[in-house]
Amino acid sequence: MRNHDRPHVPLMTEKAMTKAQAVDLQATWNHAGSPLCEHLKVDFERTENGYLTGNYFCIACGQSVPR
Repeated sequence: MRNHDRPHVPLMTEKAMTKAQAVDLQATWNHAGSPLCEHLKVDFERTENGYLTGNYFCIACGQSVPR
């Protein structure tokens, strides 16, 4: 998928995203028709308290991504 075909999803400005932020991204992505995402940029998941969980999420679509 080319960049201009992707839905506009705000990028995360934190070093890591929370599960709630990932869920919000997934909802936005699904609302755009769930286009194919290549998960080119992933970020650490963190708890609401800021602790890293060891999981990763795509910063474009919010999908959990194995690393």
